Amino acid sequence: MNNQLKALYISTEVYPFAKTGGLVDVSAFLPKSLRALSYDVRIMMPKFKPSKKG
Repeated sequence: MNNQLKALYISTEVYPFAKTGGLVDVSAFLPKSLRALSYDVRIMMPKFKPSKKG
């Protein structure tokens, strides 16, 4: 039986795909830190439809 802890990290900003502010720094650092603690980490970024500019 696999006792490895698993984590799904969901963020609207994931480097190098999207970077508009400081959230991308956390979305890069936190999963790496959890992997260093032997977590099985997956990262997901939601897909949004482009917004129309008014």
